Amino acid sequence: MNLHKDLNINLHSKIPKYLQIVDCIAHNISKGEISRGAQLPSINAFSKDYCVSRDTVEKAYRILKDRKIIEGKKGKGTYVSYIRNELKIYKSYVKNINTNYHLELKIYNCDESTFLKLMEHGSK
Repeated sequence: MNLHKDLNINLHSKIPKYLQIVDCIAHNISKGEISRGAQLPSINAFSKDYCVSRDTVEKAYRILKDRKIIEGKKGKGTYVSYIRNELKIYKSYVKNINTNYHLELKIYNCDESTFLKLMEHGSK
């Protein structure tokens, strides 16, 4: 994960730090810099690495969870969600197909990396 490479918190910005974190993480996911299923740093580690308060990181993670961009797995950590891509694909089909149609998508004999590439390409 290249979170360290692209996260620049501007202390003089009018944008609150927690929103800068949200924007950076969401942007890095959309660019593919942080892959689906990747584990994010713990709140404490993130706070220490970027010299921001624990509350700031917690607020950013809460917003990302509310947007279904990341998800917490009890006792395991915080991960980038897979669901977001699946919903984007479904919504794009629903938007472009008449309501009288039924869509069922099945992918067979596909390894995980190929499936993730299909999901990424389909969500653009």
